[in-house]
Amino acid sequence: MKAWMWTACLLAASQGLCAQSAAPVDGHDAHHQQPPAAISLGKTGPSLHEKRKQGVAPAYARQWRDAMALGDNGDAADADRALATVMARPEFAVLSADEQRATWSRAGWMAIATGNMEHARTLLRQALEAGSDNLDDYYLLAQVEAELGHADAAAHSLTQLAERWPQRLDDLDPAAIFGIAHKAPQAHGVERRLLEALFASGWTNRGLGVGELWYQLASLRLAAGDTQGIAEAIRRSDAPEALVSFLTDRRFDAWIDRQAPGMDVAYVAHQRVARLEDLVERRPDLLEARMELGYALMSVGRHEDVIALSDQTQAEMHAASSGAAVFVDMQYTVWILDNRASALARLGRWDEAITQLRQAAKMEEQGQSINLARLLCNLGRTREAADALVLPARPTPDGKRHAAAVRHCIAVQEGDRAAARKAFADIRRYRNDSTVSWINALLRAGRQEEAARVLRNALRDGEHWSAALASLQTYRRRAPLPAEQVVIDGWHALAQRKDVQRAVDKAGRIEAFDIYEPYSD
Repeated sequence: MKAWMWTACLLAASQGLCAQSAAPVDGHDAHHQQPPAAISLGKTGPSLHEKRKQGVAPAYARQWRDAMALGDNGDAADADRALATVMARPEFAVLSADEQRATWSRAGWMAIATGNMEHARTLLRQALEAGSDNLDDYYLLAQVEAELGHADAAAHSLTQLAERWPQRLDDLDPAAIFGIAHKAPQAHGVERRLLEALFASGWTNRGLGVGELWYQLASLRLAAGDTQGIAEAIRRSDAPEALVSFLTDRRFDAWIDRQAPGMDVAYVAHQRVARLEDLVERRPDLLEARMELGYALMSVGRHEDVIALSDQTQAEMHAASSGAAVFVDMQYTVWILDNRASALARLGRWDEAITQLRQAAKMEEQGQSINLARLLCNLGRTREAADALVLPARPTPDGKRHAAAVRHCIAVQEGDRAAARKAFADIRRYRNDSTVSWINALLRAGRQEEAARVLRNALRDGEHWSAALASLQTYRRRAPLPAEQVVIDGWHALAQRKDVQRAVDKAGRIEAFDIYEPYSD
């Protein structure tokens, strides 16, 4: 389970004073002069133009400069208050358009740092409305909109960024891009415009691949009757899970040669391992490459190699001098440990996997406690699972859904009907976010007929079609734990039902693939 990490850069603080303005702005924006923000002026006194000619008072210039620099010292709350003060002063209207925009942008970042997302949204929108030509403003706004649940607005901001700065996409956190892309609504072409912008940019996520994004794009193109780019979308899809989607979706049969090596899922999975091993050699400072290599190794059953990769990575970190960052993206450290725990679980080394997840859960609020609690519950250690289950301070909807699933697992095993009903109701709230999770809950609750109805409906729904079909495919897997058996048996029974098979056959097929299910443990 990947986490969403905030990784946008702060704007550079201004340093000097000049006659016409309080301080120079970021060089990236200095060329982009815009009209001033509208203000109310009295009938007497100098005009705004005259005030700008005179410049601001030195005392205000110092106050503005100090407020802009505060965030660099890590005290976001102080910076937030100081920026609010300077923006409230009449002199703020006298600053240049670039300086006002830079102030709104900096204040927006400080609002994010203090957890005030609504205020951050307002400030960043002001920066964009003032004619911002800064990638950071679009990137921050996209993440804030996503955090607030405004999927269409988040996609719109990211689309504008991709269209204006296609060469800069590799500088962004891919978790943010994937998160926004996966939640972008299909209505009014929002999802397609974003995916087309990413596709046109040639984005490859620094060679790490883009998962199923091009399958999503190909599906949207096909639905719109635009078949010209489908072959290219298939050609660019080098992830095993994307290939499974294309192969099991009958709509793409005309564009696929099933005898070609590139259409063999196991072959593609091994090729992905080789590419990522090469990337790790070329970019030893890129921790995300090692995380993705871990996923790829697990897909082909090389679990011992995942453990060795994690151990080597941790050894390199420990060998570094104090305070030195061995990797440019240290935020992925916890996922190296998570991969190690998954590999240990695949090998049946349960106690070691639990120890590893306990270590990961102490590091950061990235959902590791949920992974730990899930494993403990599946092992039947329900009291330990309940003790381990701790949500982050600001849980995402996905985090809440996963936590509810663990609580349901615990309650069902313990025979606590009241707790089971409560957890079941919590999962129901997120049923549109994950049909698979909802069906899992129904199967665990013994509601097979309702699970079959939900699955049939999902197989008729363009938005949930691919996830529903993928969930029916057969993969290699470790021996199931007792608490998992009812769900696994339930899915197997669903796949055997004639009504489900008829729903599948309208546009898809169920097959067996010689790889482990992507990202499962």
